[in-house]
Amino acid sequence: MDRALAVPTSNDPHAIPPAKISSPAGAVSPAEIDVELDRAMTEHYVEGRRGMRSLTSTALLVALAAGVALLPAWLPARRMLGVGLETTLPFAAISALSIVHAAIAFGRVGGRGRWYRVAEHVESVCSVSCGVALIYFSGSASSVFWLYFLLFVADSWNNPRDVRIQMTLFGVATSVLAVAFAVRGAFTDVAVVASVGVLGAVCIYAFAASARHRLRGEAERRALRARLEGLLVERERDRIARDLHDGVAADLSTLLWRARELKEAVAAAGNGEATSIVDDLVSDVRSSLDELRATVFALRVAGGTWDELCSELRTRVTRLCAGSLRCEIVFHDDEAAADVPVDVRIHVLRIVQEGVRNAVRHARAKVVRVELERGARVVVRISDDGEGMPDGALEASRGGLSNIVKRAHLLGGEASWSSDGGTHLVVTLPLGAPG
Repeated sequence: MDRALAVPTSNDPHAIPPAKISSPAGAVSPAEIDVELDRAMTEHYVEGRRGMRSLTSTALLVALAAGVALLPAWLPARRMLGVGLETTLPFAAISALSIVHAAIAFGRVGGRGRWYRVAEHVESVCSVSCGVALIYFSGSASSVFWLYFLLFVADSWNNPRDVRIQMTLFGVATSVLAVAFAVRGAFTDVAVVASVGVLGAVCIYAFAASARHRLRGEAERRALRARLEGLLVERERDRIARDLHDGVAADLSTLLWRARELKEAVAAAGNGEATSIVDDLVSDVRSSLDELRATVFALRVAGGTWDELCSELRTRVTRLCAGSLRCEIVFHDDEAAADVPVDVRIHVLRIVQEGVRNAVRHARAKVVRVELERGARVVVRISDDGEGMPDGALEASRGGLSNIVKRAHLLGGEASWSSDGGTHLVVTLPLGAPG
């Protein structure tokens, strides 16, 4: 949806609009809770893996695999297990190697790294597959090699996000084992495997659901805390904006009015030197008032919405252009676009103000056009029909132009200028600060 506005000029370019009090919705949205839930599950997962992938835990798991491998060396145990070293050694070695590989991956890239996530899935497949093979070769579904599965089931508490993967892997493994025993005609073992499969799947789901429920409660508390902090910050912004508007701004407006009276009186007296001094005074007061107005404006935008920003920008650009040149403002909004974060809105405000101010003060233009586009990104375009930007202006800038570049880079975006029949500024910003 495009909204275009040819902005009329204002009779009072130095008036400061009163600060408007706005507050975000009182209820926490499901989307906010989902974001916090995802963050809480990630933290829970990483913290759980940090203990499991420690040197001590890894050594204990490898020792357990080594014990399983060497257990058939004891003759009574070999008779009970039904398998020999030639069977347990290769499967235990595969399991141990997958454990060590996952620990190394965690140490190198952490719990959020893709290498570790792949290594963890490989470890799960290896451990469960080795358990299936050892149970099958033992010839009995009552084998102690179910230990591999019990560890897998118990670990599901630490990763509620992947519960479907865990249940699928567990279900496929036990189904394959049940079919293998059925082919042998060992239907008692099939019943045992089926019972363990159902019980294990229920336990995996219950453990993961319990962890998810607890983490969701934590996510709701976080979201409510963030909303409360946001309300407190916005209330403080409103208070500061009101104090600036009703106090400092009023005093500066009075000072500007008195300075103009003094200028007229000095000019009437014919004192050229005094007139020049008063001119500087009027200019300084006007600049201070303009900066204060920008500060109040930024405080209002921080507590508002994107539509309110667009409305305020119309007013602000109108005042900047008043009595100097004609302004055109065009907004391009993608209705499916995500909301623009507060930080991005404030930087958009400052960029538009600085770009239009440069056109008004330095370009000697007749028309300035502002385009603001919101979609997958926020794009600001400011163009005028003036003299263009002098060579080396950006490199020599210590204020406005360089600040626009810094603001764009701060948000992971970019800013560029071109001079072709005027000055053309394009700033592209992502919908969020870089990570």
